[in-house]
Amino acid sequence: MIVLYSDFCISFPIGLSSTFASFLMETSQSYKLLSLFDFFLDMNDKKGKNKAWETLSSQAKRLALEPNAGGNSIWSEAYSFEFMRRMFGAQLEKTEMQICYWPEGSKKTDYVAKFEGPDRQSMIVGVSVTRAMKFKGNFEDTDAKALLTKKLYGINVSSRNVIKEHSWKKQILHVWSESEQVTCALMREYDKLDQDIQSNTILLITQTTQAARWIYRSNIPVGAF
Repeated sequence: MIVLYSDFCISFPIGLSSTFASFLMETSQSYKLLSLFDFFLDMNDKKGKNKAWETLSSQAKRLALEPNAGGNSIWSEAYSFEFMRRMFGAQLEKTEMQICYWPEGSKKTDYVAKFEGPDRQSMIVGVSVTRAMKFKGNFEDTDAKALLTKKLYGINVSSRNVIKEHSWKKQILHVWSESEQVTCALMREYDKLDQDIQSNTILLITQTTQAARWIYRSNIPVGAF
């Protein structure tokens, strides 16, 4: 199934929206999902960058502009939330630095969102975002294993250490994948991981086309301020 917007389109299995809500409510089980992301605006052009910024929701812009714990993931986190909002009706609850943990210095999740589950039940979910890519050489199975292990371990620690008032029962690991080869490596290695590290996390892999390669950069467009 393909969902078209003015700035991008998403391809995903038929029925994903309804099954995704059910997956969120299943707090004891992990799941693996795949989607495709294509972008229609020219991000090499100032006008295209500004148009992209204009089409983002105020919540996605907030994610892009508020301070985080470090890293170069401005676009990937903003569009992760925009993906969740348009596809699944997510609402932003907390940005990374608004989430409190004990002890301090804990592994962190990138944002917290509220989703509507079956029977209109609300579900608070942590979302961790990462980019599966390699600047030099090919992204191999060993790279996929290392990335997934690192991120899933961090998710388990943040879920354990988040304070009760900000807590969730489930997290999503949203991985932006730069090619089919990278996606296949991620899928293979995920299936080999122990259930303890998979825990109850939903792995959502979003494979991007060449037109969306800019999502792996961190530059905020000129018109953002």
